[in-house]
Amino acid sequence: PVYNVPGICRLTITSSIPEDREVIMGRCFMDRYKNRYYSFEYKNNLFIGLDSEELLEHIEQKKNSLTVTKQLDFLDKALANAPKYDNIFIFLHNSPWFQDKANEWFKSVHPLIKEKVKFVFGSSAHYLDAKKIDGVTYVTTGSPCFLKRILQKPSFFHFLITDVDKDRVTIKIVPIKPFPI
Repeated sequence: PVYNVPGICRLTITSSIPEDREVIMGRCFMDRYKNRYYSFEYKNNLFIGLDSEELLEHIEQKKNSLTVTKQLDFLDKALANAPKYDNIFIFLHNSPWFQDKANEWFKSVHPLIKEKVKFVFGSSAHYLDAKKIDGVTYVTTGSPCFLKRILQKPSFFHFLITDVDKDRVTIKIVPIKPFPI
């Protein structure tokens, strides 16, 4: 199965997705997942998909919004039984821990997940990087984008394969050639 998380990512300003298509895409997402954030269990592992756009936008604006409160409450409840799982993975569209919203992430979300979650995967940074902080390995991934050149970080077309064997997790980076659209 394939699991998605909500996120707005446009290749270029001139080829952005028309507004009516964004509405349709949003409805399709909600029909499938019923919420903009969710969790599921698989082989004694917990997977949590978060909505980084709504979460970080409201936190950054210092809004004490119901949207943020509900998502953080959801995360807190999902992690309540953390010790029973071999691994807990979080995935979201953005990688705020490596970008301009790092302070907001480390003030509001990281305290809930440290020492409970093994891996957090994000994208939208358009480079590949990983750091371990308080027992949590933060991974950002993404293919090159001419709008965001980060020359000091590796940026190439790739995908990741994450192998899980009980509490042993390995990540393989698989480079690919770009393909024409």
